[in-house]
Amino acid sequence: MIEREWLTSDAPQAMLRLFHLDADNPTVAGYYASERQLRLFACACCRQVWNKLVDVVPCERCRGYGIIPSNALRHQAAGQECYSCSGTGHINRSQRAVEVAERYADGEATQDEMYTAGCGTTEGGAWVVTVRDAADAARHVTLDGMFRDMRPTQAALLRDIFGNPFRPITRYGKCDKCHGSGKLTHQVDDGDGLYVPIKHYCPDCLGNGKQDKWSDWLTLNDGLIRKIAQAIYEERRFEDMPVLADALQEAGCENADILNHCRGWGLVQASPGKGMVWRRGVATTHVRGCWVIDLLLGKE
Repeated sequence: MIEREWLTSDAPQAMLRLFHLDADNPTVAGYYASERQLRLFACACCRQVWNKLVDVVPCERCRGYGIIPSNALRHQAAGQECYSCSGTGHINRSQRAVEVAERYADGEATQDEMYTAGCGTTEGGAWVVTVRDAADAARHVTLDGMFRDMRPTQAALLRDIFGNPFRPITRYGKCDKCHGSGKLTHQVDDGDGLYVPIKHYCPDCLGNGKQDKWSDWLTLNDGLIRKIAQAIYEERRFEDMPVLADALQEAGCENADILNHCRGWGLVQASPGKGMVWRRGVATTHVRGCWVIDLLLGKE
């Protein structure tokens, strides 16, 4: 797959092969995909069919009453609303499995919690997001019959999470002060009139040779951009992505890929034999794991 095919493809299985996930072609050099990104992609696919996940059972904690009975849990007073089912008396095991898998991807749930949530569900599409290997989860959701009518949507989800792997955007670059070496050299008088070169760690990059090129954006207006990105991520307020684009542009961001992605523009083929152009109205989907939000929040 070449860059143009990635940007216009409706074949998620072929797109995943870029990340060295094809067991039949292990010698193909793959682009980097983190376990977190792959698991969030699988979870995002499940959220596109959220209303079809109907594995509902009585809550095991409150036994379907919605409140804690007197002989139940000691750490919650009798008569209080059950915190597991929020007082409804029932739990959607498939949706819970997806939610726990998302929390695990962000380090907020243990592996045992994720496995336990997955073992309870009967929906294959929701269960697979809790398997040990996130690559297997990503592959499965592109093959499962539950998702067979949403291949274009899955392709859009991959572009939202991974961006353009052929031209990756990073917020870190070579340190301007040490030019990427991580060290600075200065001359010190040894007491005999001779100057000896002494090396020390660069204070701007703390010795790693990399510098955050977006630090000015993220600290402007009391960290407004970071706050917007955090709210979008935690509260799933993806309708506010254009607001984030405006804030980035006001802060000095001129990167068309970032701004147009936030505003829902997409790259399309201009005409046969011509290049790609940005166009308003191209179907885009923002989900947890969006590459712009992840860069702003320092997630991988």
